[in-house]
Amino acid sequence: MADIVVKVSPKEAGPLKQADQPHAHTPKVTQKFSASVTGDSTHAGVTWDIAQGGGRISASGEFEPPEMGHGKSTISATSIADKTKSDTATVEY
Repeated sequence: MADIVVKVSPKEAGPLKQADQPHAHTPKVTQKFSASVTGDSTHAGVTWDIAQGGGRISASGEFEPPEMGHGKSTISATSIADKTKSDTATVEY
């Protein structure tokens, strides 16, 4: 079996900003991340996680920052086929 390599894109994102009007009915600000996996003959994909910081990330790599505050989060994509293979990205909000 070939070595599995996971690469997340983009490596850095942000700062993500909400609308200047706090009471405006605007959609939430999100950031889409993608992961490419090479060397995985099963094509199992990745699991997404917030390795550090706040916010949420969906199974498809859509990051949503916390509703309040500013900061940075580290996003992690881990190979399902080989959980020792992962990559990270950072997002500022």
